[in-house]
Amino acid sequence: MTSLALAYISYAKKNYAESLYYLNRVEFIDLRDKLHVRILSAKAYYELNDIESLSYLIDSSKHFIGKNTSINNDTRYAYMKFYNFLNKLLTCKENHDLHKLKLFREDIEFDKIIRLRHKKWLLEKIEEQLCS
Repeated sequence: MTSLALAYISYAKKNYAESLYYLNRVEFIDLRDKLHVRILSAKAYYELNDIESLSYLIDSSKHFIGKNTSINNDTRYAYMKFYNFLNKLLTCKENHDLHKLKLFREDIEFDKIIRLRHKKWLLEKIEEQLCS
């Protein structure tokens, strides 16, 4: 738990590489730890612009969530939605189409499945792209 807490603190301080360092040292107690590590790792890879690692993590996370019968359906849908949105965010980042970004922002704003903290992060990343 200490490593996970230090990873969150490092991420909040925008020390993304350090956050990944701690995430790699997390000893998993339960399924929620794995989900938290995957989400925070994805966010850190995004911030570091490590597209290759992020793409791999998105794909492996979708397989992990899709095949794991211990994850309840609401959680499964919410996390799958996050990874689908994140994948779309990567596409928008590479193409930088303002019209598509605005439509994408609306999709996220009206979505009722994705968790609020993840929705907020995605919307922040879209705003950064719109302002750049």
